[in-house]
Amino acid sequence: MTFMPSKGSVNWEKGEERDMGFKGVVSGNAVRNKKSSSVKDSLITNAYAISDRALKRYTQPLNINPAWQYQLTYKFIIK
Repeated sequence: MTFMPSKGSVNWEKGEERDMGFKGVVSGNAVRNKKSSSVKDSLITNAYAISDRALKRYTQPLNINPAWQYQLTYKFIIK
């Protein structure tokens, strides 16, 4: 995630995805749902929605250096 205060914008970037496979008995519908693009993209979609709501309340400072950026990395591990 990169926040650019001079522009009042947030950019989210989706990194590497790894499919760890399934173990045990799984229904066919669960497999299809897990691999669907709508499920995979739901996290990034929600992140944009939350940051857009926050930016509506953001008071952009005057005379801020346009080169300033704040970057954070989030890593989600599902076991």
